[in-house]
Amino acid sequence: MGLIEQEIKELRKLKDDWEAGKIADNKVMLVLRIYDQIQKRTNATIQIHMMRGKFGKPVFNGIIQQGVIGNGTSIETIVAGDIELEMVKCPDKDYQLVSRADCLGYSGETEHMENCQSCEHFKITRKVLLRVA
Repeated sequence: MGLIEQEIKELRKLKDDWEAGKIADNKVMLVLRIYDQIQKRTNATIQIHMMRGKFGKPVFNGIIQQGVIGNGTSIETIVAGDIELEMVKCPDKDYQLVSRADCLGYSGETEHMENCQSCEHFKITRKVLLRVA
């Protein structure tokens, strides 16, 4: 499931829970503000990657060097209770979205180990899923 589908699913559940009286108005407003901020940053990230396609890698690398985004910055979904389903962008797979579980499996394959060791997503995934420091 992609990022947009996941967020729509989460927002529909939030709406259903609110309508059923399971969630207070103030909590719904807080969650919606958080989604709004995620959406703004998602749009900015998408625009930056579109600039890469339009203006080439030198412009994209300049944005990274200025610290606007990191190399391999991802758009992640946060799935309550199942961190294995969080999505990260894999630099080794041309920045395709993969689940943390897939990230861990891919990085464990002999031919990918060396490349994955320096990836921030791998480091976080390993720490979170395997409880390794």
